[in-house]
Amino acid sequence: MGKHTCKNTMTIVAEAPANYLPVGILNLLSEYGPLWVANDEDNGTNSWMYHYRVIYGIYGDGTNDGTYLKIIDPWSGPTIELFSVFQAKYEQVAFDDNSNAQPSTLQIIHFD
Repeated sequence: MGKHTCKNTMTIVAEAPANYLPVGILNLLSEYGPLWVANDEDNGTNSWMYHYRVIYGIYGDGTNDGTYLKIIDPWSGPTIELFSVFQAKYEQVAFDDNSNAQPSTLQIIHFD
């Protein structure tokens, strides 16, 4: 496949804003593969500290405190993060956007 054919057939899609449980992330990964996800990495101290990471796997018991995400962070490389830690960072983005009367940040992006 030539570079122009590949470029013209790849589509990137943003998911509508939502509050995800582990099963929701599992379903997105199963359907689309790796997810590009925005988090607030300083938990609200600086409302513009958004950072995108790639979620490429999930495992555990399906609960927020018993499920782990496999993440590639462009700053620090591969890591494993407890879902409840990820969820707090993920939800902080929507809180920051609402608090600052900003349009919703595109938080989950994937190939279609």
